[in-house]
Amino acid sequence: MMKLMNIESKIALITCKALKTSNPPYLADPLEIQVTSRAVRSSDAPHLVLPRTRTELAKPAFAVAGPVIWNSLPAALRYCQTVLTFKKHLKTHYFNG
Repeated sequence: MMKLMNIESKIALITCKALKTSNPPYLADPLEIQVTSRAVRSSDAPHLVLPRTRTELAKPAFAVAGPVIWNSLPAALRYCQTVLTFKKHLKTHYFNG
């Protein structure tokens, strides 16, 4: 269980870095922030678009795993402005929860 949380936290951190800095471009380019046409509470925090996959083989790919893990994080984490702040709160989220 601890190993799985460690992998998820690393993917979440890489996703945050890709969103905040757009580096590296090959990881940042597939990530797309979901835009909603209506204002609802669930749209307050930024969500990422989940790409469609046709096979189970594609699910571990970063373009799919990154948005899945990012969208599962609490809104307070997704609102962090800097990578350093995100990293601090992410560690608290995974190891206190």
